[in-house]
This record gives sequence, C-alpha cells and structure tokens, in this order.
Amino acid sequence: MRLDIFNKRSRPLLFRRLSEELFDILIIGGGITGASIFRDAALRGLRVALVEAKDFSSGTSGRSSKLIHGGLRYIKNLGLGLAWESCHERNLHVRLNKRLVRPLPFLVPLYRDRGESRWTMRIGMILYEALSGFNNYRFHRFLNREETLSMAPALPSQQLIGGCLYYDAVVNDSRWTIEVIKDGVRHGGIAINYAPVTQLLSTGAQVSGARACDRIGGSEYDVRAKTVISLLIRYAVLMAARHRIFFGFPKGHI
Repeated sequence: MRLDIFNKRSRPLLFRRLSEELFDILIIGGGITGASIFRDAALRGLRVALVEAKDFSSGTSGRSSKLIHGGLRYIKNLGLGLAWESCHERNLHVRLNKRLVRPLPFLVPLYRDRGESRWTMRIGMILYEALSGFNNYRFHRFLNREETLSMAPALPSQQLIGGCLYYDAVVNDSRWTIEVIKDGVRHGGIAINYAPVTQLLSTGAQVSGARACDRIGGSEYDVRAKTVISLLIRYAVLMAARHRIFFGFPKGHI
C-alpha cells in the first residue's frame, strides 16, 4: 500500500481490499502497541491489516506522560539495567527523530531538611550521566537559590537552598503513533480508522477474521486473516486484573 492512498478518499478502495484479501495478521486497535506490531509485521513481509474504531492513538497512547525513555526514576529503585537501556534509547531518538523527539530541561528544587539532599542528588545525577554514556543533551548542573528562583519564581522560597537542572526528552505521542503506522503502510500494510469491529468471525473453533463497520460509509466488511490480534481484549483483561474482576477464571490465567 502506498502512502498516496492512505487518506479518506481511498476508504472504499481500502475496504474492498480488506474484504477481498486473506491476511496473515489482522490487528484490532490502532494505539502504539498495535501500530508497532503492524509495522514490524509489514517489515517482515507479512500481509497485515490494522483497523481502529476511532482516531489512531485516540486512547491511552495519546495520553502518556510525553517523556520518552526517561531513566532517572529507575535509579532510586536500583533498576540500573533498565535505566541504562532507557537512557541509550532516549539519546538515540534525540539524534535520529528530531521532528518528534526534543530535549526538555527539568528543574528539581532542593530544600533544607526535606526531600532529597544535595549530596544524594549529586550522586544520583553522576550515576545518571554515567548510565547515559555521558551523552545526554547537556550535562546537569546545580543552581544556587537565586538562580533557582529566577527560573521558577513560583517555587516556595522558605528553606530553598538551590536546585538541579538536568535534561530528558519528550515526544508527541500521537504523531509518533501515526508515523509508526505510516511506515507500516509504506511497507505494504493496510491501516484504516473509524472502522470498529462488530463481530469476530470463526471457522470451526478458530477465529478466522473480523467484521468491521465503516463508520463513515455505513457498510460492513468481513476481513479474513490467519491470525487475529485484538488489543481491545488485552486492554479489557488488564483493566479487569486492575479492578480484580476475573470473569470467573483463575487470576493466574490473566
């Protein structure tokens, strides 16, 4: 599929292809997880389709913290391996994806007799820089009381002794998801939104596809696939586990 038909005008053509072809994988859900599976399958040469009920990245994937692989929070719990991996992934994205990922300064105020001490923060930041291979966007630095208040005048000033300025990175999560989907489309995948699944199709005891509704055109289409991956079911199960609702089967099966 070419990007020049990845648009609203081409929806009839895309739905016709969805209903006529047999896919290796059908993915239900156009968040970042579904988008990543979609792109990976397309890069491997599989015939893959993705359908989304609303806008791509309209759910959880569009409501993230916007931080991309920030590793500082892992250090406090001694998750050094995870922090190392996160920092290197972040630095890679800052270099390669400048349109979507940008460095962002963070200011941590330091107070006398509460919060993290200056020495604890200094040791943590040195370790953070080391785990990043000393390749962060800029090296951290400590500020005195006046410099800290000049950067953040609304901070409570009582017992403020200074601050620590360091850099992480932020990403536009919705655009990130769209770019991942577009790359999957470039490599032959078919992706379409506003196409909620109304029914799973089965052959015998095995799921063999899904019925998708075109919310703009109003028609329904049967999409056949050897494998169906539903991110909606995954989300429902995770929410059930969070709220201790197990639908009658043992917790260990979730």
